[in-house]
Amino acid sequence: MSIEAGIAEPWLRYLGCTGEAIAMTGFGQVGSADQLFEHFGFTAEAVVDAAMRQVEAAAK
Repeated sequence: MSIEAGIAEPWLRYLGCTGEAIAMTGFGQVGSADQLFEHFGFTAEAVVDAAMRQVEAAAK
């Protein structure tokens, strides 16, 4: 799992097929930092949800 307030591409090689990235998925969005972080999933809830998915996948 990676969390990057930028693009995910540099991290993809480390994530493998089942990894998950929380990152910007596009450019040109307009809004406050709080709005943009919410839009791209940079919230405590989104990070915990992604981490739990990774833990559950690893347990299978």
